Amino acid sequence: MSGEFVRVTGGPAIQRSSASAQALCGIFPTGQEAINGVDDDCDGLVDDNTDAFDDDGDGQTENDGDCNDANADVFAGAGETEDGIDNDCDFNADEGTPAVDDDGDGYSENGGDCDDTDDEIYPHADEHWNSRDDDCDGTTDEGTEGYDDDGDGMTEEAGDCDDTDPSIVPGATETPDGVDEDCDGIIDNDTDAYDDDGDGYSEAEGDCNDLNDEVCPDSDQCEETFNNIDDDCNGEVDDVTSLPPS
Repeated sequence: MSGEFVRVTGGPAIQRSSASAQALCGIFPTGQEAINGVDDDCDGLVDDNTDAFDDDGDGQTENDGDCNDANADVFAGAGETEDGIDNDCDFNADEGTPAVDDDGDGYSENGGDCDDTDDEIYPHADEHWNSRDDDCDGTTDEGTEGYDDDGDGMTEEAGDCDDTDPSIVPGATETPDGVDEDCDGIIDNDTDAYDDDGDGYSEAEGDCNDLNDEVCPDSDQCEETFNNIDDDCNGEVDDVTSLPPS
């Protein structure tokens, strides 16, 4: 007599005819389902609620790697989502989502990490001259020699000697303020405050020709001579007590 098998609680599986199946299941409706290819509990399903049965219908059993066979969104290879659950059954929850610090630098994408695949890029990291936004502030290379921090059109690499002040840049006009505006290494040159000819006196100190080191406001140093020049800067030209020999 052909028929299906049913396991009687506490006993072996016995073959039953289709005619007797309904009666047997009426007797043993609460049998314990086991992985044996038999409908032990007479519910019309074989091996249900065992590791061999896909209880949640996601196409994978626990034996196949499903770590939660009561949730159809959880199975080996599933896409991970930001929900605090290990969706892909790799023993990690939410990895690869904005909620998890994937690169181990202490910041997730939700926490402001703009590249969670690189542990040297995170909020407040040191910025380096590398064409990357290391500190995740939306600006690349700021504060480095390769970035024009003061917006004057020139970087430190290009010669800006003070990249915090837009008035200081190569080619700027020098003013008498004790600052090297034009980044040539000389302070206040070409202004009235600088001794351009090196005679010890600037224009501000009375030098009436700061391009000639023989002209200065010191008659001992710059003695007046017959040369049509006010050598001692006293406002008079060739004011000497004796004429040169003829």
